[in-house]
Amino acid sequence: MEHKGNNRNPDSFHGGCRQSGFTLLELLITATLIGGVFTLAGPYFAKISVKSETEAQTRVLTDTLTYSRHSAITMVTDTVLCPLDTNGKCGRNWNRELTLFIDQNGDGEMNDTEQILKTIPSVNEAAHRAFNNSRIRFNSIGRSGFQAGSLSYCNRSSGEPIGTALIISRMGRVRKGADRNRDGLPELANGNNIPCA
Repeated sequence: MEHKGNNRNPDSFHGGCRQSGFTLLELLITATLIGGVFTLAGPYFAKISVKSETEAQTRVLTDTLTYSRHSAITMVTDTVLCPLDTNGKCGRNWNRELTLFIDQNGDGEMNDTEQILKTIPSVNEAAHRAFNNSRIRFNSIGRSGFQAGSLSYCNRSSGEPIGTALIISRMGRVRKGADRNRDGLPELANGNNIPCA
């Protein structure tokens, strides 16, 4: 019996297939189109990134203020959140690392015997954090009294400032500032826009 094998001609088999791929011109056009899309979409993605970072900062600050007030009530002592200088005193540069501590003697300074509850890292050069006082204090019944005010955060990384304001009442309650004049930035308790300098 005669064995029938594959009698196809290798040359005719390969000759019948069309090789597929991109030409150099097609690759250049595709790369140009992709580059154009990224150029146009770049500012949009930068704005989304800054907005996301601002929301994260808002959560951190809100959670810290809530924790500070709750700790003051449960421990029946004052708590203080502020930027500390090298001597343990509260300063006014809120862009620096913030420290939340128990202020047992009520002097508004971080002493060796007082416990640190939490720290918040400093902000980058494109961001700005501000408060109208040198410290945020909550007393043993959760009130902030004369330490009330507006804690703000603003980020200018995308070119357009994006920020938040947390308004602390004398009763110790915290609420977000609203953008009543619809200019893209929330207002402080006094009605002014958050500082972004």
